[in-house]
Amino acid sequence: MSADGSLMGVLDISGDQHNGHPHTLGLVSTAARMIENRLMSASSRRGIRLHMHAQVEGIGTVAEGIVAISEDGWLMGANRAAMAFLQLSPCHLGKTQFSSVADVRMDDLLTRGLRKPGQALQIRLRNGKLVFGVVHAQALKPSIVEVRKATPPEQQLDALSCLDTGDLRWRGAADKARRVLDKPIPILIQGESGVGKEYFARAMHDTSSRRTGPFVAINCAAIPENLIEAELFGYAGGAFTGARKEGNLGRLREANGGTLFLDEIGDMPLGMQTRLLRVLQERCVTPLGGGRSMDVDFALVCATHSRLREETEKGRFRSDLYYRINGLTIQLPPLRERTDFQALTQRLLAGLNPEREIHLGTDVLQRMAKHSWPGNLRQLANVLRTSSAMLGPDEDRIEWAHLPDDITEDLAQAPVAVAIETQAPTSHNLEEMALSAMAQALESSRGNVSQAARMLGISRQTMYRKMGARTCAAGS
Repeated sequence: MSADGSLMGVLDISGDQHNGHPHTLGLVSTAARMIENRLMSASSRRGIRLHMHAQVEGIGTVAEGIVAISEDGWLMGANRAAMAFLQLSPCHLGKTQFSSVADVRMDDLLTRGLRKPGQALQIRLRNGKLVFGVVHAQALKPSIVEVRKATPPEQQLDALSCLDTGDLRWRGAADKARRVLDKPIPILIQGESGVGKEYFARAMHDTSSRRTGPFVAINCAAIPENLIEAELFGYAGGAFTGARKEGNLGRLREANGGTLFLDEIGDMPLGMQTRLLRVLQERCVTPLGGGRSMDVDFALVCATHSRLREETEKGRFRSDLYYRINGLTIQLPPLRERTDFQALTQRLLAGLNPEREIHLGTDVLQRMAKHSWPGNLRQLANVLRTSSAMLGPDEDRIEWAHLPDDITEDLAQAPVAVAIETQAPTSHNLEEMALSAMAQALESSRGNVSQAARMLGISRQTMYRKMGARTCAAGS
């Protein structure tokens, strides 16, 4: 495989099957990885090349991961081991900022590569894993820098494009977000739990001019109410019992120069809403226990599964804060309403299985596409992750036997298309044909009128009206 994930060639060892050796496959696989690593090192002579492994002793071996990064932080190439470490697929290359997958600044990488070549450093990945890395860096020539700066922004692929798998509603939301990026307009992302609001917010950050700054995500529903003030605003040393002597900077000041993402902001306590409103108005943070106030500059993105307008009418959310954070509202569609289920599923499978190509069986795919998915993308990803783990080494297709028992039961009960008898009924009256289809739908749904109506694509009221007319006709 080349640095961009495309197939470059095939390494073939053929011979008489009777003379085959049990270690031949391992030998070929090792040789292929050695060739890929040499090609990566040879083709990445500009920018930054990062060699990584979970153990420092693994750097320089055939099992190391190699990543090619441009000077402005874009992932330009990676071998298969690196994509497995970072949980990426080839489609992410050229469209993903390295800062979105690793908690390290590009300036630090470049400095380490130029001043301390060959010295390993520890890097925490966004998925929580720790790896060791050795940086090889070479500054770009001025002419190359000038050409890159001259590239029109509309011709550059961005992080939002990498998440686009074809759904028009999702694409419309991304187009709206692009228009207000780098403008002082707060964005409110709404959608059901699990639709990918944080992924969308992170992609917005990686697409904006603040992408080299921090992306600070805070789940307002996960922080205890008695700690949320100290977590957000920070505190001076010894401000309260249990406080650290050196104090705490606070998440709001950590976001300075980057993006602040407040997830589930509808669950923030009313008292904290008042303090947050003041910070957003004055752009100044004062830590608990006193201390000097500090100016903050960040792009604000909030998200919630609640309908905040209704919450403000009920007095559970401050109306002045609602209008402060609601510069632009973006609604992300639930999974059951998306039109790109197959492409989206294949994208998730590629990210979960970077070492091989995995697909869903035809029947499983059809049933999954009709499922309601109350947990949305989070639930689907968990099902695909578990099902992929159940595959044997020689299997590349997820079938019923690989699915968790609970989802198998749910999918088995999912409504299927009602087959109308192909034989013409005794009466050619259209009304009789409609009543016949209703009867079959009711039988398939075991008398559940709502489910039968959904099968036929009509309303429940129409179903009742037709059934009532039939009853009256029979009684007369």
